Amino acid sequence: MGIGRKTRASTRYWLAIALLVFACESGPTTAERMNDGIAQHKAGNYEKAIESYTKAIEKGATDPLFWQYRADAKTMLKHYEEAIEDYTASIERDPSHALAYNRRGETYTWIAENDKAFEDYGRALALEPGLYSAHSNRGDILLETRNDPEEAIKEYSRALGLFADDCRALRGRFRALVQLGRQIDAQPDMEHFNRVCAQDG
Repeated sequence: MGIGRKTRASTRYWLAIALLVFACESGPTTAERMNDGIAQHKAGNYEKAIESYTKAIEKGATDPLFWQYRADAKTMLKHYEEAIEDYTASIERDPSHALAYNRRGETYTWIAENDKAFEDYGRALALEPGLYSAHSNRGDILLETRNDPEEAIKEYSRALGLFADDCRALRGRFRALVQLGRQIDAQPDMEHFNRVCAQDG
């Protein structure tokens, strides 16, 4: 009986050691990697954020947000081509991910791929019509690269219909109206912008 008890105790001991070693080797969970990456990004430590997301992906993470968040960090480092690859990977894993389309579109604009950007904004809006920033983004392309202030005004107005304090839409619609010689119509947008957006520049 004594030998049996010792054997069982020994087995439990080595099982506990094995579990401890496994826990040490397995390291942080994917959720912990996600939280660490977000915290590092907020702190401006973009390289460390990328490292956290990459380790989670290498460990088998499947949530599309890991690729989106890693892309967000890469854009902050101006690694635009790599960011586009990650946004695309996120979209492939979740084709209904409207924000990933919008963010990829914004990244395309940084490398002057404005037609691709415009297409991505359209896809984002088809999935999520209330995504006001996608309307503002489309307005910027229409105004700045396609020289179409009338259509730009429509997009900015859609954005403002969804979120009245959208600073980019207020500024963009003001510029488009001025470009068309409609300074009187533009004045309320400038007043609104100065009231709610002046601190943002």
